Amino acid sequence: MNELDIAWAAGFFDGEGSALVEKTNTGYTIVVNVANNNKEAIDFFHKNWGGRIVCITKEKWAEYGRKANQDAYQLKFNHNDAARLLLDLYPYLIAKKLHARIVMSALASIPEQRQGKRIPRGFTQLLKPFYEEMEEKGFIHSSK
Repeated sequence: MNELDIAWAAGFFDGEGSALVEKTNTGYTIVVNVANNNKEAIDFFHKNWGGRIVCITKEKWAEYGRKANQDAYQLKFNHNDAARLLLDLYPYLIAKKLHARIVMSALASIPEQRQGKRIPRGFTQLLKPFYEEMEEKGFIHSSK
């Protein structure tokens, strides 16, 4: 993959991507994904950075009470894939640069033997300061 492809991907991620530390019922988690109804764009990310593609069909949107003219795709990244994606895109990001920096720091805080795997409940508290930083910056709107 060349520099132009990575710069394009960063611009796409700035508009259609998400990199957050979120609060769950049992602690905190890292969420990195990109979503769009253009399957070719999602496939480009999948081919180059991995992840798991989820498709929400027009019919599924109707079940949610929403009208959609086409299917929508979401590519969800595990921790290792998210780290590679954010590291590659970081120099070119604009709108999501600070999000990426915080999430990369959060990923680095996870003990190496747990990276790329589901974070055990005891370790999720390590992510709390990163969640609080994102909340303080206005990236997350809590229901306090």
